[in-house]
Amino acid sequence: IDIEPSQIGRVVPVELGKQGLLVDRIYVLLVIAPGKSFSDAEKIELDQYLMSGGRMAFLMNAVTVDPLTRRAHASEANLDDLFDVYGWILNKDLVADARCAPYILQETSDDQAFSTDVLYPFYPVASDFNPGESVVKNLPPVAFSYVSSLDTRLASIRGVSAKVIVSSSRQSRRFAADSADTDPRHGIAPAEYTDANVPLAALVEGSFRSAYADSRDPAL
Repeated sequence: IDIEPSQIGRVVPVELGKQGLLVDRIYVLLVIAPGKSFSDAEKIELDQYLMSGGRMAFLMNAVTVDPLTRRAHASEANLDDLFDVYGWILNKDLVADARCAPYILQETSDDQAFSTDVLYPFYPVASDFNPGESVVKNLPPVAFSYVSSLDTRLASIRGVSAKVIVSSSRQSRRFAADSADTDPRHGIAPAEYTDANVPLAALVEGSFRSAYADSRDPAL
């Protein structure tokens, strides 16, 4: 997607169901880390915005990690059915990468508090970008926090084009939500990195079919 400087406008919050997602008013809709499930009415509004020629970017994970217990569990935004129709799957997993950012570990010893920086595989730093896509051209390495993987194999079946634009390194591993040990004190042995170039972000383009194309609702 090529965006001219004149097309860059303001970033403002949008409340679904209140304003209407008018294509001529919203250049791109950013769905960022939703903290709750989308209702059916909200999903219809997203779908109709896309069907009207709108652009959307979903910046979200399928797994939530409790900051206190560090337990991972699948989150539910209720968007999986939309993603399936549009051509991708957001896997309910976490990607660990040997190329990662540090985690500041707070500890105490003899009543003294101190902090230690430890490399944390669940904060992967991605620098494997698709060189043919301008949307990631000249990007510096990107640090993620608890990122889920993508599966774009449905795209061709749905009649759209999908290109992976950001991938993990060659020393990576995917962990299912219920088996991920996210304790920064434990670490991951080099031999445990059994995956490589795991898709973390993708660009999906084409003529999308509405997720409600077969709906009998007269309002659609």
